[in-house]
Amino acid sequence: MHLKKMTSKEYIKTHLKDIRNIRVTMHEQEWDFEIWPNDKLDEWNEEYNVEENIPGYYAIGSDGGLEMLTVEILTDKVYSIPFIPMDANDRIKVSDNFRDLIKKTNK
Repeated sequence: MHLKKMTSKEYIKTHLKDIRNIRVTMHEQEWDFEIWPNDKLDEWNEEYNVEENIPGYYAIGSDGGLEMLTVEILTDKVYSIPFIPMDANDRIKVSDNFRDLIKKTNK
């Protein structure tokens, strides 16, 4: 079986550049996530040790405290992952793919 990379950090940055907030439904509740500034994405991913703690994920924002909004690069799925503990086993799916999340946001 051949798996291909569904998205890239560059693609994500390009499509987030004009988005500041995203509202998603999780656990039958609406949650607001602040999208991190495009020029801070790599820096904040590094500062939070995202690649070390949850390899294969790229953080794009947070709910202002407890949850980090991430994209799983290989699958293109969007998840909320708690900052503490930062563990992919605790993830909650937000969207089946990054592109659908952006389409919903741009409506």
